[in-house]
Amino acid sequence: MATCLAATTVVAVPTAKEAAQFGRIIGGTKVSSDTQFPFISHLEITSGNELIDCGCSLLSDEWFLTAGHCVTDVNTGIVHPAASLGFTVGTLSADISSQYKGSKIVVHPNFNVETLENDIALVKVTKQVSFSSTVQPVKILTSSIKSGDQATAIGWGSTNGVDTTQQASTLEAVNVTVSSDPRQCITLGGTFSNSNGPQVCTADNPSKDTCQGDSGGPLVVSTSDGSYAQIGVTSYGYSPSNTASCGAADGIAFYTHVSYYLPFITNTTGLDAGNITVGDNSTGSSSGSPTNTYTSGGSVTASALGLTAGLVLLTLACL
Repeated sequence: MATCLAATTVVAVPTAKEAAQFGRIIGGTKVSSDTQFPFISHLEITSGNELIDCGCSLLSDEWFLTAGHCVTDVNTGIVHPAASLGFTVGTLSADISSQYKGSKIVVHPNFNVETLENDIALVKVTKQVSFSSTVQPVKILTSSIKSGDQATAIGWGSTNGVDTTQQASTLEAVNVTVSSDPRQCITLGGTFSNSNGPQVCTADNPSKDTCQGDSGGPLVVSTSDGSYAQIGVTSYGYSPSNTASCGAADGIAFYTHVSYYLPFITNTTGLDAGNITVGDNSTGSSSGSPTNTYTSGGSVTASALGLTAGLVLLTLACL
C-alpha cells in the first residue's frame, strides 16, 4: 500500500483527505546538534480547527521548499492560504511557536494529487530569515544519484509505524538506501526508470522509513566537506505487500528529486542556480515551464492545479 506522509491513519485504500497527511521517521535516531541540519524547518498549517504538520527546507532568506501535497487541501484541491503557514527554524523541537509566516505559495503547475507527480512547492515568507550557526540555507545536489548511495531523511513525523499518532517532539534522522531499479521501485499510477528522473526511490530499508508527519522534509546526502546537500523532498511511501505500516520489510519510499525541478525553482524564486547548488550538473532536469503563483488569501481549484474533479479514491497515501 502507499502512504502519504502527513499525520493521519494509514488505510489500504485511502481517501483524498486521508492521503493528504504527512509522515514520520521510523527506526531513526534523535538529532543531537542543532547545527547538523541548519536548513531543516518545521511547517505548521492551520486549516479550520485542524493543525497539519510537515517538514520543509530553507532555500534562501525568503524561500522554503516543501511538498505540493503539504500545502494543498486534497479534499477540495485548493491551496491553503499562505497566511495559514507558519515556519520554525533553528531548533530541534517541534513545539516552538512559528517564527515566520507565508506570503506566497507556488505549487508546481503539473502537480497531481492522485499520483503525487511533481509533488513540489515553494513558499515565500513575509520577512527575511535571519541566518546563524543553526539557521542556514541548503544546497541542492546536481550530481547523479547511484543505486546503493546512502542518504538521510529528516523529520518530526511518527516514530511508530503502526500507531502513527506517536509523533516525535524532537527532530529525528534515518539513513536509507537509494535504489534505481525499476523492478523494485514500482510506482502506483506512474512510471520509474531511475533515481535521476523526477523521483528518488529508496528501498531495502526494513524498519527504517519516513512516515506520517515527515512529508515535505528533506532527503540529504553528505558532501566532501562534511556538509549536507538536498536530493529529495519526502513525498509518499508504498508497500507491495499492502503492509499497513511504515517501515515495512518491502517498503518503498519516493521523494521528489529536487535538482530535476531546478528550472522551476530558479524561475519561481529568481535565485541563481550557481548560488543554491553543489555538484557536477550530471543529473537531468525538467524544462523550465511557466509556474502558477497562488498568493495569500487566494483560492485555487482542482482544475487550476491540473487535478481531476472527482477526488474520491486515491491509490497513494502521502508520507
